[in-house]
Amino acid sequence: MSTALDDLVKFLDGATRVTKDDTDICPELTSLSSAHDADLDFDLALPLLPYQRAGVAYCLRQRRVILGDEMGLGKTPQLIAVAVRAQSEGHKVLVVCPPSLREMWRRALTQFAPHLTHDVVEGTKPNGVPATDVVIIGDAVLTPWAPVLESAKFGAILVDEAHRFKTEKAKRTKALLGLARGVRADGYVVLASGTPAVNRPVELVSLLDIVGALQPVFKSAGAFKWRYCDPIKNAFGWTFNGSTNSAELHDKLRGTCYVRRRKDDVLTELPAKRRAQLPVVLTDSQLREYLRIERDFLAWVFDRGGREAVLKASRAETITQLTAMRQALGKAKVDFAIEHIASLVEADEPVVIFAHHRSVIGAIVDECAKRALTDPRWAVVSVVGGMGDDAKQKSVDDFQSGRANIFVGNYQSAGVGLTLTRANQWMSVELPFTPAELKQAEDRCHRISQDRPVTAWHLTGARTNGDLTLDDRMFGLLNAKEENLTAVLDGFGEDLGAEDASFISSLLTNWVG
Repeated sequence: MSTALDDLVKFLDGATRVTKDDTDICPELTSLSSAHDADLDFDLALPLLPYQRAGVAYCLRQRRVILGDEMGLGKTPQLIAVAVRAQSEGHKVLVVCPPSLREMWRRALTQFAPHLTHDVVEGTKPNGVPATDVVIIGDAVLTPWAPVLESAKFGAILVDEAHRFKTEKAKRTKALLGLARGVRADGYVVLASGTPAVNRPVELVSLLDIVGALQPVFKSAGAFKWRYCDPIKNAFGWTFNGSTNSAELHDKLRGTCYVRRRKDDVLTELPAKRRAQLPVVLTDSQLREYLRIERDFLAWVFDRGGREAVLKASRAETITQLTAMRQALGKAKVDFAIEHIASLVEADEPVVIFAHHRSVIGAIVDECAKRALTDPRWAVVSVVGGMGDDAKQKSVDDFQSGRANIFVGNYQSAGVGLTLTRANQWMSVELPFTPAELKQAEDRCHRISQDRPVTAWHLTGARTNGDLTLDDRMFGLLNAKEENLTAVLDGFGEDLGAEDASFISSLLTNWVG
């Protein structure tokens, strides 16, 4: 009978375990990784901020880098600065981004580096690569385009929202890895993401492999997982879903391939962001429907053999089972959301709202549009899946210009890349599954050019008897994930900081205990 140690040895497949002293860490590089300024011998058409210059200096020095600045600090200008230097050195530049950000990238290149020619490739049937300085491609079509792109011999690959490549076995991750390995030693590979590990440190493995740091710094994927991902043996084998030796990992990352600055550290003039949790008490009919769905979910769990069996099952199947519960809670909060929007409209405050389900988003948009017929302050725009780039940008432009006061989006389509700083009032009607998605969405308002404190209102379904709803459980889980991740990304732990001091929250706390 094999022991746990035997199984572990098989898993590592002969890999050398990483030890604390296994990699030399350069103090100068570690300092530059969190620096607030540095000297560059060039600038952009719109000058870089001091801390952005430091980020660019790190990228130019190391050439293979994870640019992990917190959301809203302007990673795009830093990537463009790398593109400018790469082009001056004779390299052709490839920008890989979510499809929804292609238009944003076109505009940013025109603003920050108008001398660089650029074009976008589209469609799943590859044709010739544009003869421009910069080529932009949506990551959704990277796989079919990879062979053609490889033949173009790009000397710099810049990836926006790089956490989308966290899955090692995904086709687009393998495609990007192949492209990155084709970049010469004097070229650049920079992966930008404010949340490079969405849920847990193990998600760094593929990103480290893409920038070429996995083998030289951590020896192998197995060695990384063994030391930093809390290996646990269960009935199904080894799992690596936790976090261990976080401080050591943080130091190694900063000293080799990782640059990160936080808003609190480098943008002291940026107003604070506070979170306020607003419990929404379910009505009797809503509660009956919610409890019915909750009982069905628990029955499904037990029918599958309990928690361990469900964890082994398809993630998609589990999410499908949870969807009905989330949707029921989302629908139950629509009327309250409209009331809260009304209070902001009356105060002449623009507002940004995020939700998940089309039915919830549609209900909010329809009610706002109905009220806008008699009160233009209720003018509403939305960004949801299925919209083209031009339509999305028009919604953003209408909101930022004041032609609309209410913006409604879902996390997947509107949660990254968009600037919605006209509003300092933000609201979630439904919670996403990760702290990364939540922070990304909030930071559409809390970013550069915002000049007022931002309040993020979180509507959570509540029961008067104090029993937890799915919203309560998800919010607690998001806090736990956030604390775990920031220990690695920022060097210390921090939860989502949701306040429990709003009037409604305080009232319910006193009422139900």
